[in-house]
Amino acid sequence: MKKIASIIFLIITSVGCKQSESNTQQSTKDYSKFENGLAIKNTGDSLSHSGYSIQERLEHHKVPGASVAIFENGEIVWRKEYGVLKSNANNKVDSNTKFQAASISKAVTGLGVLKLVEQFNLDMDSDVNQYLKKWQVDYNRFPGNQKVTIRRLLSHSAGVNVDGFYGYSKSSTIPSTLQILNGYGNNEKVQLDTIPGTKFLYSGGGYTILEQLVEDVSNMTFSEYFEKEIFEPLKMTNSTYNFFPKENVSCAHDKEGAVHPEEWLVYPELAAAGLWTTPSDLVKFCVAIENSYHNSENSLITSSSTKKMLQPTIEWQGGNWWGLGVAIRGEKDNTFYWHSGSNPGGYRCMMIDFFKKRSGIIIMTNSDNGASLYNEIIDSYFNFKEIKF
Repeated sequence: MKKIASIIFLIITSVGCKQSESNTQQSTKDYSKFENGLAIKNTGDSLSHSGYSIQERLEHHKVPGASVAIFENGEIVWRKEYGVLKSNANNKVDSNTKFQAASISKAVTGLGVLKLVEQFNLDMDSDVNQYLKKWQVDYNRFPGNQKVTIRRLLSHSAGVNVDGFYGYSKSSTIPSTLQILNGYGNNEKVQLDTIPGTKFLYSGGGYTILEQLVEDVSNMTFSEYFEKEIFEPLKMTNSTYNFFPKENVSCAHDKEGAVHPEEWLVYPELAAAGLWTTPSDLVKFCVAIENSYHNSENSLITSSSTKKMLQPTIEWQGGNWWGLGVAIRGEKDNTFYWHSGSNPGGYRCMMIDFFKKRSGIIIMTNSDNGASLYNEIIDSYFNFKEIKF
């Protein structure tokens, strides 16, 4: 089994945290081998030690809190929460604890944009400027026939700059979407960096263009549109784009386990990085995609749209492709979509869905060290499920 870091792309406390036993959901299948099967690996992927528990590795990596959910056939079959919301307090993580989803926000944005395309009969391959009312892509640097389109923005092939964002202090003046696009926030101006359609270029800036598109087309705020069209229909009751979510919020921590001085940074770049949610809510998102892919009744979007979403669109690294809002990996029944999340401040999370087999795993952490932990958890999950590449 290859180390998970070589399988998927990583967008990269208190010691002695107690796990929340009261919030464990089990199926009849024994998942103890998964939970206690974490391994430490040396360079070259040779096993050094194995048989560690998630709790032990949580403490080793100084991750104050984590939440994990495994789902199969439309239901959560195993779920457990570990540690605390804040390293200098005793409030435990539970199934309703909200984490910053970071770039997993882009996957949820992808679903919402496809819903918008269907609702308003948008052309995914036409110049996006025909739908933007308050801001326009400037083609002066790269004049020609190749244009920025919805499909290219969703697949990071639109040639747009600004890969990621830095977050804002809670006491800062938070810029609007238009200000972010025009470079009046803490990022450079969003603009073309290369000819659209010519190569993969990961772009949070491109998703900010999509954020403006949603507002211009729907005549709602981005938050209002997603609340009405995504969160409410899917009963994602713990999901929000509110900068300051209320109740049961997991705070950000650095690599030493120290809580962020302001508890978390604010990300007004909602489409790219601003979602607060839980693993249980993200399971509902994944199940909605699976239902649509398999053409179930009352699907959120059409099966045709979902198959476009999950169709490899542009290759960015050997064996790794991007669809629309998500990355694609694997073959046949072992094909899965995934997205990681990494917000400075620190939150790290991962979502994987083997959509053809209707099974997957979601991990959310409140630490800059969370990627090290979720890599080990995913390796254990792949071993437990006997998934090989």
